[in-house]
Amino acid sequence: MMHDFNVTRNHVVFMDLPVCFNLDLLGSGFPFSFNRDAGARLGVMPRNGTNADVRWFEIDPCYVFHPVNAHEDGNMIVLHVSRQDEAFGTSNDDYAEVGRLWKWTIDLDTGTVTEAQIDDRPGDFGRVDDRMIGLDARYGYLMALAGEGNSEEPVYGSALWKYDLTTGTCTEHHLGDGVRGAEPVFAAASADSGEDEGWVISLTHDTSSDQSRLIIVDAQDFSAPPVATVHLPRRVPYGAHGSWVPDTAMV
Repeated sequence: MMHDFNVTRNHVVFMDLPVCFNLDLLGSGFPFSFNRDAGARLGVMPRNGTNADVRWFEIDPCYVFHPVNAHEDGNMIVLHVSRQDEAFGTSNDDYAEVGRLWKWTIDLDTGTVTEAQIDDRPGDFGRVDDRMIGLDARYGYLMALAGEGNSEEPVYGSALWKYDLTTGTCTEHHLGDGVRGAEPVFAAASADSGEDEGWVISLTHDTSSDQSRLIIVDAQDFSAPPVATVHLPRRVPYGAHGSWVPDTAMV
């Protein structure tokens, strides 16, 4: 099961990870399970290539739902991903594992991958400034995860994380007690503004009031309260995510 993939200026990188189809589970309605023995690998293909051009690089078995970004550094391809040790390890509703920020560096010359954990904070739904997708983005924005070890449901956390992907440092935006977040989306201040010059937008849900809000956070003052809050008339389900589109781009 491939949930997402990576793109750089000249390559795409496919994540062939061992959440595998299992006919024996067909009756459960979710015929996939984690099979560590199947191994894991990354497939690198030129963006104008074909199946015949894919090169495979072995990595430690794991699962990734969402990468943050990828870029080229000479003959290296650098990926930042939310890596978890496994997914659906025991059943189709097993959410006990959560992702953490990792860095994979693919060496196209030696055919090896260096794997390094960046932080121990649980987080997923990572984004960068869309203008930097496939390029060497400095900043990544993730949603915190909670409920590790709770296999009954994925638990969205009460914080957003802003990472300096160069240094690995992390800044927290606390959403409030009992408030769950969503995917953070970056909106640039203008077409030619700096990478971190703009706002981070996220949906939130207050479990005590059962109300959903859209918050707008100053990306350069990330730990401060939101600069604006939109109170929504209906609850927005967990997991809703998408992209910010300026009205000037609409027809």
